[in-house]
Amino acid sequence: MTFLAQRFFASALAACILALASPASADTVTTTTGGTFSGNILKIEGGRLQMQSTSGNATERSMDTIAKIQADGEKDLNEAEDAFAAGKFDVAAAAYDRALSSSKKDWAKERSINRLLVAAEKANQFPLSAAAFAQVASRDPLAGDKKPGIPADRAQVAKAIPLVERVFNTKQTELVRAFLVELYIANEQLDKANALIAAAGASKSPALVVMQAKAALAAKNYAGAMSAIEQNRAIIQQADQQLDALWVLAESKNALAGNDPAKKTDAALAYMRVASHFAERRDGRIIDALMKTAGILETTGQAAEAGALYSQIAIDPRAKGTPVEAAAKAKADALKAAKPPAK
Repeated sequence: MTFLAQRFFASALAACILALASPASADTVTTTTGGTFSGNILKIEGGRLQMQSTSGNATERSMDTIAKIQADGEKDLNEAEDAFAAGKFDVAAAAYDRALSSSKKDWAKERSINRLLVAAEKANQFPLSAAAFAQVASRDPLAGDKKPGIPADRAQVAKAIPLVERVFNTKQTELVRAFLVELYIANEQLDKANALIAAAGASKSPALVVMQAKAALAAKNYAGAMSAIEQNRAIIQQADQQLDALWVLAESKNALAGNDPAKKTDAALAYMRVASHFAERRDGRIIDALMKTAGILETTGQAAEAGALYSQIAIDPRAKGTPVEAAAKAKADALKAAKPPAK
């Protein structure tokens, strides 16, 4: 071997050894307790992150314990994770949304979808929350409990609709269809809502049954709304769908009660079922149900009971900082100050 050949061989060998000794680019995961570990993230499945450590060992962590991920080659995801950790949820939401399109890794998309739901809600960006939920719903038929609440602001609903339509046109699952129907109803596009329900044919999915009832309620077809729920009670089993169903029944009964005291009482009981069965939820309908119950008690001559309920609503954490808090307090004070009727 010539001197030059020997030098070339030695250089190549040194480079090889250096390459073997140098760690490859790795993903870094920070836990909620501040610990870190590095390696190659393989997948996220069943709420657990699986990865191969830099030492070659397999390791697994619950996603509940993962505070932050910095992944090799995932610029948008890394930006989103940094922003989320810093509490910049509007920036995080936008970056997670970009990561859904830019990443080619299933685990990165899974992380982005779930974090996008949280970041968008914290940033009060309903269109992004709706788009993220549609992505989740297109993959998981049991994801209804992750559905964001529909805001009263129709402008936000209108912005969300094309984002959800895009997901639905890609993968037409019944849960995404039902969510899109709900958005159409909220945006007062009943023709589109009914057309989308009709396009499902003879499907009896509980999500669509509930949306059919909601569409009937929006059209003030109260008997039809109640019928859709009553005839399909057995298949409405998921908690989010049961909440929708009970709300439709309560609203329909109240609308049909007129001035009939017995029917008014039945409507109040229907609203109380909403509030009692879902007492732990932060859904705005829970407080609305309590307010409507108190209103019925007041109009049916049960002032003491109404006042007590208004007082309870006024200190409910779910009403704090909302117009309901002030309204309930004003009602409670007014009833307390009122003279009892003469016997």
